Amino acid sequence: MHRAQRRADQAVHRADRAAGHRLHDHDVHHDEIATPPAASFVHEPGVRNEYVQDTCPRDPVGHLGEPYDANVGQLVENALDPADATPPIPCVAGLPI
Repeated sequence: MHRAQRRADQAVHRADRAAGHRLHDHDVHHDEIATPPAASFVHEPGVRNEYVQDTCPRDPVGHLGEPYDANVGQLVENALDPADATPPIPCVAGLPI
């Protein structure tokens, strides 16, 4: 990610947090797009960064598969509505894409 784009993203994240929004960043260990994978984390106060594989270690999902992965979907649902979260996530095998 270019430095200017990262600064723009950080400004948006700060505005979101000021408006009372929580930020969760779900990334994958097997990322072919963002390298190294930790480069996509948002390193700012109030942001929760986590890898899908920290919750579901056997899920081989990569960057491109995240929108279609059931585990990612459940992580997002849990982040959006923590009062009605589904613990533990059933962790099904996703696609390695």
